[in-house]
Amino acid sequence: MFRNLVYYFKQFWFNITRNVLMSFAAISTSFFSQLILGSLILVVFNINHISAQVWSQVEIWCFMETSNREEVVARAEQIQENRMVRGPVEIKTPKKALEELEKDLEIGLWDKDEENPLPWTLVVRVHDPDQVQPVVDFLINDLGFKKDDLRYPKDVVRKINTASMVIKVGGYFLTVLMATLTLFIIMNTIRLTVIARRAEIRTMQLVGATSWFIRWPFLLEGIIIGLTGSMISALILGVMYYFGHDMYMRVLFFLPHPIGTLQMMRILFTVAVISGFSMGLAGSYISVARFLDEDA
Repeated sequence: MFRNLVYYFKQFWFNITRNVLMSFAAISTSFFSQLILGSLILVVFNINHISAQVWSQVEIWCFMETSNREEVVARAEQIQENRMVRGPVEIKTPKKALEELEKDLEIGLWDKDEENPLPWTLVVRVHDPDQVQPVVDFLINDLGFKKDDLRYPKDVVRKINTASMVIKVGGYFLTVLMATLTLFIIMNTIRLTVIARRAEIRTMQLVGATSWFIRWPFLLEGIIIGLTGSMISALILGVMYYFGHDMYMRVLFFLPHPIGTLQMMRILFTVAVISGFSMGLAGSYISVARFLDEDA
């Protein structure tokens, strides 16, 4: 077993050094395709992350017609029983609502001696953006709220849903496309190497070498090509993301935050290892298997 392993690595090194230019071209094309693939993953993950932050801030405001505190608390408890509602229902007194409004506008709106015109307000949050409309329907049909008593960003919810879906579907499609392209690049590279050693492989078959004994050096070559290109691309993307994230946090700190640098680097390198290994292995296996089938 150990002797076979040593032989596999010797043959792998022979393949690499014998076709240095071809191997460099394969690693380069793998790198560029993995760079695009990693960029798409970076964008898709951050879109999902920022969308989650935006959705967590979507609120349904319910204006109460009553001024009785006990009725307001009872209604809040009824809303809280709905499983689509996230966290406790926030109760805003007219005084608190007026203070927040004056703080936002930075002006005094009401004379303290006059009666506060603002109603009691219940602030409802949901687990998922798709649950906004069902919760609104629940408030109207089951709890008797009027449509005019409810405020929520209906148009914003619809637009963000549409934009998020388009970006996700487009990102996933391009990711699959680039992964397929990388697979074909590695397949063609290994196939050229196999063709260059056709006579040697035929001799090994004649003396009784098994298919797997012939395959392993080429499988190792495909795996190394895939991993090298993906790891270099992940390293470059990680460095670029580090500086880009730092600039974003200094300039656009008031907007939803992207994924943290360390977390994003873990994602990039995890995807790089998995995609580089799997596509390198799959591409080389398919190429060698086709050649052996044709030569059989």
